[in-house]
This record gives sequence, structure tokens and C-alpha cells, in this order.
Amino acid sequence: MMISRSVRLAVTFFVVMLMASFVPDSKYSNLPVIDVPLWGNTWLSETPQGEVLIIGRERVVNEMLRGIVYVYNLAQNKIDSAQLVGYDHAFSPSGPFTNYSAERMYGTEMAGGNKKSGSIFSYNSVTRTIELVYSFGGKSGLEYPQFGMVNGGAGKMYGIAIHDGSLVPFKFDIANKSADRIILKIGSLKLLPQQPIADKDFMLYFPATDNESNGKSASHIVVYNSRKSEVEKILKVPVIPMPASHWVMGGDGCLYTSNHKGFEDTVGKDFQMMRVNPKTGQCNKLVAPPEELTVLSIPLSPDKEGNLYTAYTYGGPDNCGHLLKYDYAGEKFDIVKTWKNDEAGCVTTGHMGLLFHSSGVIVGASASSEYMLYRFDLRSDSTAPIALFRQKY
Repeated sequence: MMISRSVRLAVTFFVVMLMASFVPDSKYSNLPVIDVPLWGNTWLSETPQGEVLIIGRERVVNEMLRGIVYVYNLAQNKIDSAQLVGYDHAFSPSGPFTNYSAERMYGTEMAGGNKKSGSIFSYNSVTRTIELVYSFGGKSGLEYPQFGMVNGGAGKMYGIAIHDGSLVPFKFDIANKSADRIILKIGSLKLLPQQPIADKDFMLYFPATDNESNGKSASHIVVYNSRKSEVEKILKVPVIPMPASHWVMGGDGCLYTSNHKGFEDTVGKDFQMMRVNPKTGQCNKLVAPPEELTVLSIPLSPDKEGNLYTAYTYGGPDNCGHLLKYDYAGEKFDIVKTWKNDEAGCVTTGHMGLLFHSSGVIVGASASSEYMLYRFDLRSDSTAPIALFRQKY
């Protein structure tokens, strides 16, 4: 059977276009391509050795979500995979990794473990191995840890899990490899907590909600003394954002929170940030970002000096977004960087998160048509893409 010239041209055009769809933009042609499609949340953590962990989930053929951890070495500009020990395909990270010692970090995941109800794992930052250390779903009644953990000192890590269908806080004893529920209660007030924030003295601050007698939801900050294992006080605040990972400790010792959609104020006006002084209980609603920026794209991220940064996905002459720094004295945001679609490309569009590395370099994750890891040096004002995570599904 003869095939007409027009049909052959059409087929050739289709094949060329199909092949082109699998070729990265020319600006990224020299980038390493990680042939794993990340799916959902992506977290960035710095190890004690100064490497960056890219923590996420990959979508596999049978539609399962499987956890994957990549290690980025800034000095060598190289990405490797971390090795999972004792896990099957159900490993599904639920938050960033938290430093505990010079070579040990801890984290949580929601689908693996001996009972498939989630687990706690340790990460050896020297050998780059991840090992199962505790399985949920046992006598404690705790299941499906939600947000990772924080270091509470004295060999204890604290996090949030599910118990009888509700969010509850738990304490993980590293030496005994045991997890137990802790009760956040003063009088008859029963609270539904979210992920805690820890300060340098290992005081824990749990954002929490309760249902008041009138049926309305009230918001609180629970101040928990991890050394005494007791609630010290409960501060009532105007609103608790979702998710709780939007809370951070600022350089002034106050708690800050942001919400990418803005809060609904009682007078009908949106605002993007709230500050809570955990010593006095004073709450302040803070002004929105400057110019056309009406929403924040990602949670606030602190650097090692306690300065708070965030990013806005769009805006600027090339619509590549801004980097914003919070001015404590002026209680406002300042634009410190407007990204452009230059030789590095518009790498910051679709922010997923920022990590302020101890070297002063910002490592970011973005997602538009593909997931991308990039680095930005505030001192030299230079942005460079690091790697692509190719979307297949």
C-alpha cells in the first residue's frame, strides 16, 4: 500500500514534535535530569555535613507514591540518591528531616513500617543511609505521623500523629526506640494540636484549636516545657493557619506565621502574617507584601541569623517572581530580588520551598512544567539551575 507524501510529512512532523517534547529547554540542556517524577510536597533539609536533602515522593507505574531522598553536595554540585534500609515501596515521607547529632537526623513517613501505619526513621548523614527505627500501629494507638518531628532535647523528638481519628502530639525516645502520646490539657480545655516549633532552649510551641461552648473553633498556642514534660501556659490567638508548617521562630524570639491565601480578618480585610510573643501572649497582625503582591507562595523560611524570607511565584517584568525579606523594625516585607528570564531561565516560577544553607546560598525547589532545583547566592546576586526532575505522569 502506498502512503501519500502528505501523510508521510504529517507522521514525520508528529514524531519530531513527540521527540521534542522529551527534550529539555536549550537553557537547561547541560543540566542533569533526574528521571523520577516528584509528586506532591517536597522538603529540603541541611545535614550536619552541609549537604542538602531533597525529600519527596515519586509516582510509580501502579499509581503508588514511593518516597525518595536525593543528596545534593553544594561544593561538588552533584546529586546522588540516599539508600533506604529496611523499607519497601510503601515508604512515604511526611516532612523534613531534623538534626539530632553530628551524623544523625530523624524523620517520619506515613505508609511504611511493620504495620503499614507509618514509621520513624533515622538518616546517617555520613553513610547516607536511611534506617527504620520505629513502626506505628502498635499498643500506643498512634498511626500515620504527619509533619516530621522537632528536637525537644534530652534524647527526645516530638511530632504529631493520628490517634482514634484525631491529631495528637507524641514523644519519641531515641534510646528506647519508643513513642508515646502526650496530653496537651489545662483544666477541661481539650486541644487539637499541629506540628510544634522548638526554640533553642527546647521549649515547644504547639499551634492548636478547640471547639468552644458556642460551637465555634478557637485558636491557641500551647507552650510545652519538654524538660518538665508539662504544659506551662496556653495563649489564645486570632487564627491558626493550615498547614502548621507555616509557623517559624523569628530572630526576635517571636512566632511568625503566614498563609498563602491570606487570613479572613473579623473586619473582612485580608492579612498575610501574624506575630505571637510567646512570653507575653501579645498578637500582632502584620502588613501584606509590597506592591502587587497580595498572597505569599511558600511558608516563611529563616536564615541562620533569624531573618525571615519568603518567595512570591509571579510578578516582576518577566513574571518570574520575587524573593522577599521581612523587616522586623518596619513590620513589612522588602523585595530583595526580582528574578528575570535571563540565561538561567525563569527557574523560580512555581516555588515549592526555600532552604537557607549555612554557607549563605539559598537552595530552592520550583515546579511549573517540571520540578527544578536551583541555587541563589545573595552575595553575588546570581541564580543557577541545578537539576530537573522530569514529570512523566
